[in-house]
Amino acid sequence: MNTLIRFKKRTPLVFIALALINFGLLTPVKAQQANTFYGAAAGQNTTMGSSDAAFGYAALNVNVSGNHATAIGAWSMEFATGDSNTAIGTQTLQNNATGNNNIAIGDSAGENLTTGDNNIDIGSSGVDGESNTIRIGGGTSNHYGSQTATFIAGIHGVDKSSGSPVFIDTNGQLGTGTLEPGPQGPPGPQGPAGATGATGPQGATGDTGATGPQGAVGATGATGPQGATGATGPQGPAGVITDANGNTAGGAGALTSLTTGAGNTAIGFAVLGSNTTGSYNAANGGAALLSNTTGNENTASGDAALVGNTTGSANTADGNSALHFNTTGSSNIAVGYHAGINLTTGSGNIDIGNGGVAGEAQTIRIGDPSSQTNTYIAGIVNATISNPMAVGIDSTGHLAALPISTLTGPQGPQGATGAVGPQGPIGLTGATGATGAQGPQGPVGQTGATGATGPQGPIGLTGATGAQGPQGSVGQTGATGATGPQGPQGVGLTTGAIIQLVQGSLAPAGGFTKIGTTSFAYRDLTNHNHTINLDVYQKN
Repeated sequence: MNTLIRFKKRTPLVFIALALINFGLLTPVKAQQANTFYGAAAGQNTTMGSSDAAFGYAALNVNVSGNHATAIGAWSMEFATGDSNTAIGTQTLQNNATGNNNIAIGDSAGENLTTGDNNIDIGSSGVDGESNTIRIGGGTSNHYGSQTATFIAGIHGVDKSSGSPVFIDTNGQLGTGTLEPGPQGPPGPQGPAGATGATGPQGATGDTGATGPQGAVGATGATGPQGATGATGPQGPAGVITDANGNTAGGAGALTSLTTGAGNTAIGFAVLGSNTTGSYNAANGGAALLSNTTGNENTASGDAALVGNTTGSANTADGNSALHFNTTGSSNIAVGYHAGINLTTGSGNIDIGNGGVAGEAQTIRIGDPSSQTNTYIAGIVNATISNPMAVGIDSTGHLAALPISTLTGPQGPQGATGAVGPQGPIGLTGATGATGAQGPQGPVGQTGATGATGPQGPIGLTGATGAQGPQGSVGQTGATGATGPQGPQGVGLTTGAIIQLVQGSLAPAGGFTKIGTTSFAYRDLTNHNHTINLDVYQKN
């Protein structure tokens, strides 16, 4: 079947049932204490229980006084007597004797539970005696096999870095813990130069801060108002009929092709209409399991649920058009509107609130990334596990177990500059640095006052001619001394001697090299300040 079958403006089955009961044409298998039972042997031993609902062959068969139980599927909760249990699928919670508040979805889900309470088993047979445990997929019995890929919406992109990391052990149990410090990361980039200070000693590395507590779960939103009651439809065809092989049919076209099949329960228009030898199927909702011929132990609840299934077995579909295009795939679970609608031939899939992917098998998909943006799963926080591995997730919501050693976060930001440490000991004197470039010449200072003329000293030996000093004031003419003897000839200027000439003068003879220029400030005899430029020569 290639087109999506939908039935609009159909009168709800409950109103058809009420109308037929009023006309005496339809009689439920048993209805008392606000209980509803459809299917051969369904709820047949319930005498004191109330608010129970059973749909399918031998569903809730042994229950006597259990209350608020919902069983959909052949043999679902067959031997259960506890309260507030919900089971959808063939043989779900079949052996639960006294356990309470359990949920099981999928063929044979929770069948190992006997006395445990508060368990949720989806596509898992559960473990006898356990309580307060969630198990999704992974069953190796009853056709499921072990799922090899899991996608959960509402996790990727949600920042819970202040919470606890999630780990998983080899049994698939999830729990929380604390990450051990990893190896020393690479050095960070060079920070900007701080103020020059004495080098202090290296401080010790501080301890890693403790993980913050788990945030509180938000309050549950208010329940929306109940819709208005629809108008009562016209009288339907003949009511529910149960044959000698335990088949129960109610609705036009339901189980009309049946030959040797047994234990089927079909309520609704054309439900299981093509079924011939398939057995122990349970379906309610327009055209549910319409195309099924030989498939066994399927459970379909909702308009057009499993409508295209032909030979697939042990499938569980709850929701409008759930597993709509599945034909030969088996042991699939789909819960929600259009859940698993893209599956065709794959087996062992669990799609809750997700359309699935055509052709895939052994895959769990919970939620739709375009709809769910937050995820809360009980039973993880404070759970203790052995040999833990980390749980990683990619942008598609695909979960996987990773070695803890692979968890290396990005390099953190550069820390603030630490306080200056105490003064360290004075180090050794460093080598003398290279001579710096000559600085610019400073301004010429003012000429100092002329000092008083000292007494004439004795005549000394003739020394090298020094630089010409400033012109002194003219002293008084002294008396002419006697002529002295002729002295020896002087040695003249020696190598390296410096002389200065007015700038622009001819170079002196006798082997001089010009090495620079300078200026000279002086005061003339009229007490005026002057500055002249001089060429500086050095004796070769």
